[in-house]
Amino acid sequence: PQLLLECPDAPLFLYYKGTLFHEQNALAIVGTRAASEGCKEIIREIVGEVSQRENPPIIVSGLAYGIDICAQRAAIECNLRTYAVVANGLGTIYPAANRDVANQIINKGIGAILSEYPCNSLTQKSYFLERNRIIAGISNWLLVGESGLKGGSMVTAKIAFSYGREIMAIPGSPLTQNAQGCNQLIKHNMAALVEN
Repeated sequence: PQLLLECPDAPLFLYYKGTLFHEQNALAIVGTRAASEGCKEIIREIVGEVSQRENPPIIVSGLAYGIDICAQRAAIECNLRTYAVVANGLGTIYPAANRDVANQIINKGIGAILSEYPCNSLTQKSYFLERNRIIAGISNWLLVGESGLKGGSMVTAKIAFSYGREIMAIPGSPLTQNAQGCNQLIKHNMAALVEN
């Protein structure tokens, strides 16, 4: 993708399974794996609202538990295009519990599963961080649903910020650990506050 080519640390290759779309805007949605039901509902509403726009963006995420899979399920329900960037080769789907979503993306022709790793590569801890730069790199915008102060979502947001992408975050109570990362992004003017 053209946006990814502009990134200094873009991978040499991207493998994919499914359907790719030529140069269309993309919105990445990421967040904690331990997402609250309230935040997942907000994500579903936002994806639904986005789907009503003329030329809606491709929804990009990491096929992980929590916010990621919620965003991609919502995209499928709204018949939006979606890309799942995974941290392993395309010979397997991780986590296996989300294999049904990956298959729907491929079989319905609404998107693709993407990876920079050869087919039989197994997931390694470092691959998740490397995967995050691809999520940030292929997207025009990044929305962080819920996040603690540390973790993959905050890494992705910082990478997206370094790429000059527009970042948005859903605020939460300062007493809630999973809202602290989003609140910090907003507080430091790295992300716009998003309610819908």
